[in-house]
Amino acid sequence: MVGDLDPKVEEQVKALGYKTDKIAGGNPAAVAKAVDAYYTAVAKENPPSVIIGSMDSEEYTMPAVNWIAHMPEPLLYVKKDEVPQETVDALKTRGGKANIYLLGPESVISVKVQEQLGQFGKVVRIAGNDPYANAAAFAKYKDSATGFGWGITTRVITFRSS
Repeated sequence: MVGDLDPKVEEQVKALGYKTDKIAGGNPAAVAKAVDAYYTAVAKENPPSVIIGSMDSEEYTMPAVNWIAHMPEPLLYVKKDEVPQETVDALKTRGGKANIYLLGPESVISVKVQEQLGQFGKVVRIAGNDPYANAAAFAKYKDSATGFGWGITTRVITFRSS
């Protein structure tokens, strides 16, 4: 269970017979750090690749949600001109060798932040000028070296007959 949930939610889930673990944090960066640590503990490995999204402009970060639901890469957060300490801490666990996929244009996540992230590994910016173009850029992106990304470069058109 992720986030600050009403205790009644946990009671209801337990009443259904499920075992629960709680992952909490005071802000999105703290929750993301806790999820990253939880995944590492459960999987017994620390994923070398991470997605960095904006805490301030969620519409640019949304394309990563479906990816992280199915893949091992965590989503960590930054502000436009700041890397929160929780994100720094999570990146440090990768020993300077992280594959960092920065999601969003410079208007959302500054070059200054990109440069700061560079001390923790290789940074690749995936961006579009608006949320829609940004989502398309994320869908198209594929890193052949790490296997990260959907790599969707074709479009299927379906015709219906009446």
